[in-house]
Amino acid sequence: MNIPELKSLFSQSKNTQVLLETLQENELSHIQLKGLMGSSPAFFSQALFQQFPINQLFILNDKEEAAYFLNDLEHIVGEDKVLFFPPSYKRAYQIEETDNSNILLRAEVLNSLSKKSSSKIIVTYPDALAEK
Repeated sequence: MNIPELKSLFSQSKNTQVLLETLQENELSHIQLKGLMGSSPAFFSQALFQQFPINQLFILNDKEEAAYFLNDLEHIVGEDKVLFFPPSYKRAYQIEETDNSNILLRAEVLNSLSKKSSSKIIVTYPDALAEK
């Protein structure tokens, strides 16, 4: 199977349709995806995003998991629709050592959300969200 066939398969799945109905009833739903392996979370997320194009935030368990998920989504959805929200520091708990490139990425995410021009998928992990 190729990527378009997998996208179609996930878009037409019963689980996707049930979740879409839930989201249409309440846009602010919090959803936890479990039991999906490999790139299937990214394909499932793409199916939801394609049929319900609102800003979506995905919080992965750690930096490595977020990076793999981000990479999968960029290939499936397109780099222009996926944003990464990293921590602003080079190392955890080293607040005096900020990483300027990460600060720029964070600003791009916030700027994109404020424009409301097109929906985006934002990928992050707890350490990036826990900053003040």
